[in-house]
Amino acid sequence: MKQALIKRKRLLVIICLFFCLCGCSSKEKHLSPPDSSDNLKGNYYETVITEFEIIGFTDIESICIDDLTLQSEMADGSVEYVEINGSKTYSKDDEFPLDAKVIVKYHIIPKISLPFSSKEVAHMAYDDLTQLFRSIGLEIAEYSEIYDLDPDVVGNECTNSVMINGQSAFEIDDEIPFDSIVKVETHYPYDKFTVKIYIDFLPNLIFSKYDVKVSLNDESLGVLRHGEDKDFEVRLKSGEYKLIFSKNDDSSISGETILDATSD
Repeated sequence: MKQALIKRKRLLVIICLFFCLCGCSSKEKHLSPPDSSDNLKGNYYETVITEFEIIGFTDIESICIDDLTLQSEMADGSVEYVEINGSKTYSKDDEFPLDAKVIVKYHIIPKISLPFSSKEVAHMAYDDLTQLFRSIGLEIAEYSEIYDLDPDVVGNECTNSVMINGQSAFEIDDEIPFDSIVKVETHYPYDKFTVKIYIDFLPNLIFSKYDVKVSLNDESLGVLRHGEDKDFEVRLKSGEYKLIFSKNDDSSISGETILDATSD
């Protein structure tokens, strides 16, 4: 009698273990997608691939469609569809085998790998710059010349500000869209002249005697003691300037003349 009971208990234990193992095995062999097929569309493809990998899918293939431009409404890298074991329609709760084939198809903007950096084109002549961009299939969309460099400070004939899609800093091998917009501003030194100012200060013999402050526009050149002659040498950009003489301690008493800097 006891042996029969023991055999029955053993049989029940074996049956329980069998169902437990079957349940575990079934659970291990099936995986559910991170989201439904509709919700996965439009997401960034690398994010979708990572989500499938975290869940446990291992056989994942990605296929790109290079049909986007900068003007496309769809974002670069957007998923067209995710296919699981040949099925493109499924819900988040559907189950698939652990070895199910996952295909992620997505859209991209074709890219160009830059063979130069922003530093390399900084002082390049415009004609050379044009040829360089044409060699990679791009045209300069906008070009302007600006004369704003102080020739006494800069040592180059020109400095280019090259912007690709609004970015002025780029490195060799950076990837940019094939239809990128290139804008170039070339900065040149402006004309600058050496101007010598000779001041013959005739002293007052009777009237008030005071020192005189000499200014060029808002910049002080120095103060002359009453009756002191002095010479000044300045470097000026082309244009008109006010040479102002004023009482050293009272700027309301002043006079001025115009200097037109067009040559040395």
